[in-house]
Amino acid sequence: MSYHARLTLDAPPAGWHALDVMPQGDGSCKGEWVAFMIDVPYEDLKHCHCRTAFLYVHPKEYRPDGKRIAQEAYVRVPGRHRSHKAAWRAFQVILEGGQ
Repeated sequence: MSYHARLTLDAPPAGWHALDVMPQGDGSCKGEWVAFMIDVPYEDLKHCHCRTAFLYVHPKEYRPDGKRIAQEAYVRVPGRHRSHKAAWRAFQVILEGGQ
């Protein structure tokens, strides 16, 4: 898969790391959220090529070495949530194994 692929999944892939949650789509579905995930630990992200995740790294620290491409995916956060904080907490529960 190239780093230009966009995946939207129903469950988080094993071993992936959540960077953020954001409203799903164009905002027409109020309360629906997705989590933005990467397949490398956050500390290693500054050394990887990626499509969007580099925005979560300070520009002075982002130095991709050309050896690694970080894969990115959007994962649906179940339920409806009114705020970023509520969606993030709900997704953390899923990551910890609770559903």
